[in-house]
Amino acid sequence: MLNIIREQIKTLEDHTRDLIADVNDFVLVKRLPPQEVWNQSEGKMADLKDLLENLKKSLLLINAGKAPTIERLFQEVTESFDSFKKMLTVTEGIEPEEEPRVILDRFRETSIAISNFLSLAKIAMQNPDPIIEEILSLKSDAVTSRTPKDVKERFEKSYREEE
Repeated sequence: MLNIIREQIKTLEDHTRDLIADVNDFVLVKRLPPQEVWNQSEGKMADLKDLLENLKKSLLLINAGKAPTIERLFQEVTESFDSFKKMLTVTEGIEPEEEPRVILDRFRETSIAISNFLSLAKIAMQNPDPIIEEILSLKSDAVTSRTPKDVKERFEKSYREEE
């Protein structure tokens, strides 16, 4: 389970890095209008939200004692995503020359919220609930105690019995 969470964190870091590069490219290089920035980044944002949701579920499994903190930081990420989307889709009152700065500021807030959640995930992963850690350890021991040789011998034995 801890390996799964480690992989989830790595995947989220990679996706976040890609999204940051894309949004900066859309705003600073291509100079796309806000609605087009949203259209171009919407798919990656949805993927990132799904990955964050899955990580949240995993964290709640290994460290239920931190559930209020996990839920609060996840809520901050969700609200930040929603705020960023709203700003990109409803740009009334923002001067066109101010749009890039406003977009990047709002996206920076979203990136910080994601970073805070990932930091919590790393801490929770390093300090899982002791009972859950023991269960995971027992499960891991049970899986690894069966060597390929054991599996082969059991297979051969069952095969001979059928003949």
